Amino acid sequence: MTETNRNGIGNEKVDSLGADDVWIGFQAVSASEFPEIASVSPMTLLSDETTAVFYAENVTSSTTMSSVWATVLRPDFDPGSVDNPVTEMPVFDLTHVGNDRYEGTYSEFNVNGEYAISIHAKDSQDFLAITKQIRVLKNVVLGDIDGDMDVDLADSILALKISCGVLNGTENINISLNVSGDRDIGIEEVVYILQSISKLR
Repeated sequence: MTETNRNGIGNEKVDSLGADDVWIGFQAVSASEFPEIASVSPMTLLSDETTAVFYAENVTSSTTMSSVWATVLRPDFDPGSVDNPVTEMPVFDLTHVGNDRYEGTYSEFNVNGEYAISIHAKDSQDFLAITKQIRVLKNVVLGDIDGDMDVDLADSILALKISCGVLNGTENINISLNVSGDRDIGIEEVVYILQSISKLR
């Protein structure tokens, strides 16, 4: 029996109309109703710059967007201890510039290494989009697996050893300098390094 207008009489037409706004349990939400970030800035390589602009494009929602922002995982990030963990990270806002595009600037690229910029979006219903990530490398060389600031045959040999699992445990390996950003050294890195040595890149 449906009784929504509290007159004590069930299954009236007005009861069925009132039931449209009543949910039992958790309200189901269609995936199409969640906001979406279609694309973000590509991987960024920096040398002496301390500032860079990033974008998120085709940021859409079935309602209106409330905010778009970014969090920054720095190479010098210290998570703290178990008793005193770090719970905050650097944050900057992205501003709507038109055509569902948002842009924002981060000005603290003052440490060499790899930064991870995570782009977030929230709509007026507080639904969150799936986060997109941007990889930023400052004063590092892609393919420089041994970290000597040069891409050479030694890097390709080291990459082959890693992919084949024949390391002896004494090698200096910088995983963050892999090509794809998946923190996995494999054939893609070997090909990239050989192309770089051959001046094909």
